[in-house]
Amino acid sequence: MIAARRERHPDLEAERRRRRTKSHSAIGIVSGLAALVVITVILVLFLGYDRTVARFDPTEAQRATLVGRTTGIGAAFSIWRSFPFLGSGFGTFGDVVSIVQKVDLEHIYEHAHDDYAEVLATTGILGFVVAAATLFTGLAMITRDVIRRPRASGSWRRRAFEMAALWSIVVALTHALFDFNLFMPANAATLALIAGACVARRVTESREEPERAAAPDFA
Repeated sequence: MIAARRERHPDLEAERRRRRTKSHSAIGIVSGLAALVVITVILVLFLGYDRTVARFDPTEAQRATLVGRTTGIGAAFSIWRSFPFLGSGFGTFGDVVSIVQKVDLEHIYEHAHDDYAEVLATTGILGFVVAAATLFTGLAMITRDVIRRPRASGSWRRRAFEMAALWSIVVALTHALFDFNLFMPANAATLALIAGACVARRVTESREEPERAAAPDFA
């Protein structure tokens, strides 16, 4: 009986530790949210409504920009319906948008303000599947490499950089839903550089090897 209790004891201790860890995590999350709410209320009371909440009200220019984005995105889907399989041709959005554009006729849109919709319109469903599969497969491989990489491969600063780099790529891909940032060569090159730095292996060189290489061989 005593032996059985002793055998169960480590399991009970492990279960208690897991419960304590979960409770501490829940308390930390709740405390963080409560602190965020308190800080937000204090800022609103201290700075005033006009300097805090009212700043998030959209201006006339922002409303016009929103209308422009919806117009470009709607035109992209209209182009795709006209050329569903192969699209109108990559890079031809500005040339064919006037065929389907019905509103805001004083402007000609060079891009759809949605990279995914523009790729669908100009390359068709076949090109979109190839592009999306390539893009998100690469993102999944980068994510897997960063998450599964052992902690011994670098310091916490390097791990933080890798997670920040991965998050910046996710943010850029999300932003592509509302703009044409991936069609800008500088943005695409920057994301490629970030992706390469995110998955680059850490190379350490022993100090003894350069000293041996520098020492003359008299044999």
